[in-house]
Amino acid sequence: MRIATQANVRTTQAARTSLAQALKVSFAGGTVMGLGVAGLAVLGLSLLFIAFYHFFMGGQMTSAQNMVQVLEVLTGFSLGAESIALFARVGVAYTPKPPMWVPT
Repeated sequence: MRIATQANVRTTQAARTSLAQALKVSFAGGTVMGLGVAGLAVLGLSLLFIAFYHFFMGGQMTSAQNMVQVLEVLTGFSLGAESIALFARVGVAYTPKPPMWVPT
């Protein structure tokens, strides 16, 4: 979040000079955040695969059916995480917010 905030500040400062410079800075900041999130997702899935591989297969390739079970569990886990992230993002728009003014 700190990197995203700093990118927003740099974009705002660049927008004071020109729109082209602001877009250049914002795309660079978005690229860094996007690659960071994707890298952490791949790392997390890799660690879960290793854990499920050892849990369901004992760390050895025993049968194709056990590998299918490992991949199904991993797919279900990642689909659940993706759904939670999606609905958390959408749900923020519908949360009640306090009014900007207080009636007197």
